[in-house]
Amino acid sequence: MQLGNRLELEEVENLAHLHILHMLSEKIKDLLANQEEFSRSQMMICSPFGMTGFQSILVAPVLLSEARRRGSAIAAVEWLQKVLNTQRASGILVITCWGITPEVPVTLPGNVQLLPFESLPASRQKDALSKPHCPSLTMPPLTWKSPTAAVVCTTAIEPFLKDANDDTPMQNATDYSPLLSDVLLCLGTSAEAGIMPGPRWFQYTDPDLECAQTASPTIFVHQEITPLALEGNGNLDVSRASELISNFLNLNNSHKNKARIAMQRLAQARIRRMPSDRALELAIALEALLVGDHGELTFKIGLRAALLTSTNPDERRRVRAIIKAMYNIRSSLVHTGSSRDTFTVSGIGKMSTSDIVAEAMGITTSVVQILVNNGMNPDWDSIELSITT
Repeated sequence: MQLGNRLELEEVENLAHLHILHMLSEKIKDLLANQEEFSRSQMMICSPFGMTGFQSILVAPVLLSEARRRGSAIAAVEWLQKVLNTQRASGILVITCWGITPEVPVTLPGNVQLLPFESLPASRQKDALSKPHCPSLTMPPLTWKSPTAAVVCTTAIEPFLKDANDDTPMQNATDYSPLLSDVLLCLGTSAEAGIMPGPRWFQYTDPDLECAQTASPTIFVHQEITPLALEGNGNLDVSRASELISNFLNLNNSHKNKARIAMQRLAQARIRRMPSDRALELAIALEALLVGDHGELTFKIGLRAALLTSTNPDERRRVRAIIKAMYNIRSSLVHTGSSRDTFTVSGIGKMSTSDIVAEAMGITTSVVQILVNNGMNPDWDSIELSITT
């Protein structure tokens, strides 16, 4: 209740502050509109996600705020001149997440950094996510706290300011969101933990340019599956993650797509609640990687997973038996709409559905890592015909 009252008071204070700024900025808005820079074009600030307005009606209250923050009207005008004279600027694209907890910043392949959330540079988005807030019943409990980590990469924007009517394409305004999303998939595979992507945004490295943005676009990509909690301890083997990311980035597009499908399904399996649902996701992941032609799926996938993940005959028998049992779980769900609590595993005996799927999760993780690290182009004929007894 106290948190709710405090947040309500802050909201009232913010509204009052905005009202005062609006009233005081009316005359400043007219003065700015008569300046050559603002009268000749509809200026916009560029970013990888598009453009935000920088017209006189929007700049006037920001100029007042800067004068107050800097303690000088002259300093505020100098700030505005700096913004107007900027041609090229650098910034970072940020994707936050829950599920992994790096202790220190880590540099990853692809010029990407993995940061603890607290290590992110200051921004309005970070500040908003760091503040205590009332839990929302529409969001899973794990999102009621700040994200635990973020992946970021640096990009350049040129031009920084642009006329809204100018059709000339921007230079260097690359959206690296797909790259960062792929990195998150590789991190989840390497950490063997569930990862929930969080809000993403772009911010300029120079605070003077960042505060010039009259809007701070924050994107939250809809997640079809939102877990109540994430499994795993959040630890990450950095060397294994770096190797997987590097080898994934070196794959051709066709192989990347197959690996991406497998890692996406593996990631979804980690955040599913029911073992039978996890089995469905893992089956799709394995089929994406291990089936390239027609044939009996369960036998082929079980055999190939066993051959890839072990050289020990007993271990191979267990892997194949676990994969077969996982497919039995999947079939039970598909054909009956429900799944039993236990299944009989060939050569092992009865196992709980949860234990079967947990072991199949580890096998699938190993298959993804092995294939990506070896170029996603196995010679199945050679592998299958080289079986030794």
